[in-house]
Amino acid sequence: MSTRITPHLHWYHSRSINPKRIVTNSSPILNDHCLIRIFEFLAEDPNSLFCCANSGNDGSNRWRTGIITTYVATLPQTSRDVLSQAGIKISRKSSKPTFDYACFLKGLHICSMEVHVIFWILLINGIVVEHGRVIVINPLLRKKIFIVIQELMKHFFRKSNVLYNLNAGSGIIVPEILANVITEIPEAKQVLSKLRTFTCGSTVNTAKFMSKIVSVLSNYSRNLQQLEVHPYEDLSELSKFISVQKYLSAISMEENNTSGKIRKISWNASNSAPFEIMKKAYFITRLTVGRMYFPVEELSNFVNLEELVLSAYGDQDYPRSKWIQLTGVYLKKLKIFYFCSLNSLIYLDIFAIFIKNCEKLQQIIIHSHKLSDPNNSGLLIANIAQYCPDIILYEGPILQDNRREFTKLLSSCNHLRSLHLRPSKGIPGALNQETLSTNQGNAEGKVDFDAILQEITEKQPQSLRNLRISDGWMISAEAFEKFLESREEISRPVCFYWNPTVQFTGQMEEVCKTYHRYGVLKQYVSHVYY
Repeated sequence: MSTRITPHLHWYHSRSINPKRIVTNSSPILNDHCLIRIFEFLAEDPNSLFCCANSGNDGSNRWRTGIITTYVATLPQTSRDVLSQAGIKISRKSSKPTFDYACFLKGLHICSMEVHVIFWILLINGIVVEHGRVIVINPLLRKKIFIVIQELMKHFFRKSNVLYNLNAGSGIIVPEILANVITEIPEAKQVLSKLRTFTCGSTVNTAKFMSKIVSVLSNYSRNLQQLEVHPYEDLSELSKFISVQKYLSAISMEENNTSGKIRKISWNASNSAPFEIMKKAYFITRLTVGRMYFPVEELSNFVNLEELVLSAYGDQDYPRSKWIQLTGVYLKKLKIFYFCSLNSLIYLDIFAIFIKNCEKLQQIIIHSHKLSDPNNSGLLIANIAQYCPDIILYEGPILQDNRREFTKLLSSCNHLRSLHLRPSKGIPGALNQETLSTNQGNAEGKVDFDAILQEITEKQPQSLRNLRISDGWMISAEAFEKFLESREEISRPVCFYWNPTVQFTGQMEEVCKTYHRYGVLKQYVSHVYY
């Protein structure tokens, strides 16, 4: 059976290198004794960035395959013989690297590893891959890919002292190999004993392998700090794995569901992963729930929560009777509140009260195309101004009539660095007429942004660095130039971003170019964000 994949690139080590900071010219070569001291230091430092195990993000075939060539060159002779017997030709001209780079491996992304091995196999078999082209993996190539990954994985777990990050969230071939290797290789117990971050996820084809992986980790890895489950399946082994963790503080769960309908998941059913999470609620500081239902009243148990992310919240409507329970939640340590669910009906008055209850908020993002009460955007902004003096980022709705509340926000929140403003719009076809009237929308449905921009121009917020607008604003070059003049007066440059729904009038491009030359407008870019 053939497997079809589309080329996609992620580097599978803990952090990446900025290619602009890599020196690739003929600089002097370090002496061996100097290199050895450097690598000894790297081996002792758990936070090191291992240049030998990373590369740039230019996406070229050289980077995609070069690292695999290097790792294959470090394989022991027994593994090289296995590759040779499978018809995988290894160049005899390539010299063995000075260092066994697997010793410095601290993080592993198995899906990215799979993709890079696929490109490497295609390269040595003379198959040219064009950008965007779908690749068909026949059974023979699949077998070769399996063998290469298997031998590399064995080598990694035998040579690496410790893994801090393991991403086993996806992959076609690798989950089966990982499940077998960590069971069969004795060194795996030590390598996985200090695992801090683990990402898992399963499909119909990989569920049994993921169950095995999680089961093994329940015995080896009990000091996890961060767990990501993408996509979510409530495996019995997963609930046990969560229950044995001693220091778990960050949880992220997301369903792989794009249909708009979500399963009704019980967060109180015993022996389930959500139930085990609820038992550890007191210790959780970061919670992310995506494409799945979460009972907002349970947030009261997460008293130490600092970051709350609710994304693609099922993309379905919940009655006000459920949302109203959010008004009784007090999260005194919450710093980041992110809500983005384009097609979920939400109530701004409820969100305004919730924000009032969370006085240490620094970042607030609220994004939905279905606002039940768009005229309450003023209440939302007023509460932010009064109760969130430390806010540095606000992304959310605003009306032209909210100038008074917005002025207070700019005056009270001296640390505000980033604004992303959207016209406060109601349910399509129901409240739009009322909202457009309030927002003074034109015939094309665009909403004038000049009045709001004037408030920013007059208040001259010192800390503002980024201004984004989207979802149908109309802005004039004259108003924007006055805004840039005000930034020049206080020597505070700014970046400006917009999406294609924004309409400009006047010589906007000329204004941007002029003030970019002056250094006042650091960056001006059109982004396709929603």
